[in-house]
Amino acid sequence: MSKLSKAPLVEVIVELRWKSDSPEELNKFQFLHGDMYSRLKDEFPVRENLIPILPNNIEVPTSAFINNAIYRFRKSQGGYPLYQLGPGLLSVNTVDNIYDWTNYIQKTKLVADAFLESYQFNKGEYFTPSLKFLDFFEFDFENANIFHYLKDKFHLNIVNEADNGNLPVSVLFNVVYKKDIGLLSMNIRNAGYEGKQGFSVETSLTTSIQYEKKYLLEKWLNESQEVLSQYFKDMTKGEMYNSFK
Repeated sequence: MSKLSKAPLVEVIVELRWKSDSPEELNKFQFLHGDMYSRLKDEFPVRENLIPILPNNIEVPTSAFINNAIYRFRKSQGGYPLYQLGPGLLSVNTVDNIYDWTNYIQKTKLVADAFLESYQFNKGEYFTPSLKFLDFFEFDFENANIFHYLKDKFHLNIVNEADNGNLPVSVLFNVVYKKDIGLLSMNIRNAGYEGKQGFSVETSLTTSIQYEKKYLLEKWLNESQEVLSQYFKDMTKGEMYNSFK
């Protein structure tokens, strides 16, 4: 699917998550970021430490950041794509103005391969990959009805018979579907972007892959991209989708 010239896309993220809450797993992580940096330094030489600096040089233990990124690696300062790493979390992120699926999946595969070759999974363990697309839509909650907008533009009919004609000033909606290749989630919430106010729509697919079958990851990501692209097209079909061309 070709890229839409006026797409509302903000960010694309591939995440890999794994069990990381035991002392054994945390000990493995101590060596992981150095091993990955050695493998990827030609592509991502710029390193950032995301651990906050506390008064009196108090050291925060790694266990406090389970499932959160504590290191970030880029090609250049402020550049994309980038990858982030923490105990139990690896993500590869890119943004709309440089997004191209073919290039992005190549970078993602490079990072994911470095991780899967560096981290010592136990036999039979699983990791959990996700593909996420984050889109932003400008909207004035004070002067328009978000329920009407979602029905007209997104074919999503939310009815609240107790609103007494009041305009909702915030929205938070999430739905999950079971697909052949994983769980598809769609989340709508208030958001701001580049000084504008509105709402974000995050669509994602998630599955689990046994480490011994890690070779399935690239195929799953390509299939997920096709499923999410079609879901977005169906969700916004008509006037909304045509405005992105």
